[in-house]
Amino acid sequence: PLDRLDEYKGWWADSGRRIEAREWAFARAFERGETSMNEIIDIECFDGARKTIRNAAVPVRDASGRIISAIAVIEDISAERRAQEALRNREVQYRALAENSPDMIVRYSPDLHYLYVNPSIEHAVGIPPEAFKGKRIGQLGLPKDLQCSIAKAVHAVRKTGQEQTLEWSWETSVGTKHFQTMFAPEASRDGGVDSVLTISREITSLRRLEEDLRRTRDAAEEANRAKSQFLANMSHEIRTPMNGIMGMVELSLMGCKDARSREYLGYAKNSAVNLLDIVNDILDLSKIEAGRMELEKSVFRPREMLESLFAIQGSQAEQKGLRFKTHVDPNVPKRLVGDEGRLRQILTNLVGNAVKYTREGEVAVFVTAEVLKQDQEQGEHRRADLVSLVFSIRDTGIGIAPDKLPRIFEPFTRGAQDAEFGGTGLGLTITKQLVELMNGRIDVRSTLGQGSTFTVSLLLQTAPKEAIPAEPLGEGIAQVRAKPLRILLAEDNEINRFMAVELLKLRGHEIVTADNGKQALEALAKEAFDLVLMDAQMPVMDGEEATRRIRAGEAGNPRIHIVALTAYALRGDRERFLAVGMDDYLSKPIDLEELERVLARIGSGDKSAE
Repeated sequence: PLDRLDEYKGWWADSGRRIEAREWAFARAFERGETSMNEIIDIECFDGARKTIRNAAVPVRDASGRIISAIAVIEDISAERRAQEALRNREVQYRALAENSPDMIVRYSPDLHYLYVNPSIEHAVGIPPEAFKGKRIGQLGLPKDLQCSIAKAVHAVRKTGQEQTLEWSWETSVGTKHFQTMFAPEASRDGGVDSVLTISREITSLRRLEEDLRRTRDAAEEANRAKSQFLANMSHEIRTPMNGIMGMVELSLMGCKDARSREYLGYAKNSAVNLLDIVNDILDLSKIEAGRMELEKSVFRPREMLESLFAIQGSQAEQKGLRFKTHVDPNVPKRLVGDEGRLRQILTNLVGNAVKYTREGEVAVFVTAEVLKQDQEQGEHRRADLVSLVFSIRDTGIGIAPDKLPRIFEPFTRGAQDAEFGGTGLGLTITKQLVELMNGRIDVRSTLGQGSTFTVSLLLQTAPKEAIPAEPLGEGIAQVRAKPLRILLAEDNEINRFMAVELLKLRGHEIVTADNGKQALEALAKEAFDLVLMDAQMPVMDGEEATRRIRAGEAGNPRIHIVALTAYALRGDRERFLAVGMDDYLSKPIDLEELERVLARIGSGDKSAE
């Protein structure tokens, strides 16, 4: 009511702006006939709170035009004003972030016009942001493929509402720059995609890092290949003189009658064998570390393998005055599928160490087995059963110090305190890695001065009953001797050639020699032979090239027996020589039993390599 206007006078007077009551819109409308719309003012209330109000007023007149009242609306818009202020602050913050961001920020309209471009784009692509205003992506000289990729990404975002990612490159005066762009939808009021926001980050340094890593990886792989090639060459270079040494010792033993001389030669032979074992250990470790160690999968007789191993190790234990105990579980199957050679190597290392590091007492080996049935059917045949094999090797030797036990499987680590035992410190490292290659486990318990127990757990498959295990190498050699053969020996090393000739002559064979592959072809073209023993690495023409030419009919009988006689003895070498047409493979140093086996097979007329 107008007569109560003065009651509010104090309140208005106490406001932040000290507005008198008659200055308010409804007062002006009543007293002066003024109309006010959306007049916004800030006030302070009695309780100290500050408010923002929207003030509107219109006068009401009678028929004669006299003002008889006023209609006023006062609305508290403090919350709205605070929200607007917060929005303005956020916009300022976001704009500051966008304007100062090192990433490129671009907004595209549905028709691919630039709605906003931040200043970083100039540093990235060399075009100032003002140049983008009102332009479409095809109007600034962007590469066609980049335009097409951006258009596809924007279209995909508008169609699916899902974010998209694009990687692209830009050629600048300082080189190629690489970028990764994320496309994100900006929703319109109706829920559609009004525009598309993109944030592009330069990833040139990341790409350079990836390229550096790739080059580093390639260099490492090349170094690994070089290492493997070096090892192959070293194996060849070491085995070649070792073949001569061991062969000459063997020849000397054959013709020597003096007991003391035979004893000396025996020591020399054992030393050569030990040196060859060291070479093999180093090669095995290198192959494992290079990831080139592969396991064979063939049928073998575990019981016969264990009996043979126990006979050898037991003999060594008896020579030291040790008790040698063994027990093989009756559940161990007659046939298993796996790598017999590597399993024998594991057990030889462990049992050999037990004998080596035990001065008195005993060495005991226990083998237990548990057959794990598999009921799943495969066609008409049930799947092979699995066998859990546990090998426990216990000794009463010097034991391992507690501080060395955790590192016992590391390369070049010796568990023994006393240097008298020697060795390379590689045996246990190779053993552990071979066990792990077989998906097995090896554990050790030891007390210094009381002995050690090594336990190996493996899971192998049983072999089907119809599978026939390979015969152990050398079996039956003593009973089967090769008939006399006419042999062409292609060997460039003078000592190895002399040694091979003498060994073969002692066995009644007729020998003709050639220093290289070219001479071998010439000899084959002139004379007939039963067999060619072909070295792989020779001057003028190597053994592989000579074999290919023989098989092509360039010299004599193309079907003549050809056997590789080479110091290349790494895994895969045998397959390589068989692939070029050779019938069999003998590695140096020559194993006399293996040589006899090959000669006996060829003498019997069987040409196929076993």
